[in-house]
Amino acid sequence: MLIYLVLGSFDKWVPVVPNSTLSGPAPRLQTLRLSHIPLPAVQKLLLSASDLVHLDLCKTPRPGYISPVVMVTYLSAMTRLEFLQLEFLSPPSHSDRTSGRPRPPTRSILPALISLRFKGVSEYLEDLVARIDVPPLSNFEITFFNQLTFDMSQISQFICRSEKLRGLKSGRYCLFQEFHRCQICPANRNIRLLNARIENLMQ
Repeated sequence: MLIYLVLGSFDKWVPVVPNSTLSGPAPRLQTLRLSHIPLPAVQKLLLSASDLVHLDLCKTPRPGYISPVVMVTYLSAMTRLEFLQLEFLSPPSHSDRTSGRPRPPTRSILPALISLRFKGVSEYLEDLVARIDVPPLSNFEITFFNQLTFDMSQISQFICRSEKLRGLKSGRYCLFQEFHRCQICPANRNIRLLNARIENLMQ
């Protein structure tokens, strides 16, 4: 009967969450919000939560990394998912980076997703969006850790495949000391790139 679950840690140390803690099925879970929680501890829960509407994985620590391939496996079963946030606490190690991994011949469709927010490295998001189609997406917010170089070709193609975002005709691209953030959303059938606020993590 569980439909709402929030679990987080405010400690600077990554909490140890036994895999057995959240290993039970939750087929009626609609909202799941995790902050600073290693994702492997909730993999069994994610596999069973096919009724999710809101999934917020915030400040995921490096030991809790889940690859884009595995993440898409979870998401493809969540046909009611409308809001998704993936936010990593720090960049993954070099061995975890997925750039260059072969793309699948077909992509998973997320039929209800209208909002996608991401914070991490570009390689992760590139690999993720190359494996999904989200026709109803109307809000797309990206925050990248500062990188010397990165590729956005798959992200551009993803935007073009999204019915409500592919009308984007202009935009603004900015680099900042620690990270940069932009939001793409439709307004009156036009697409606006809103770079409203860039936060400096050093402050």
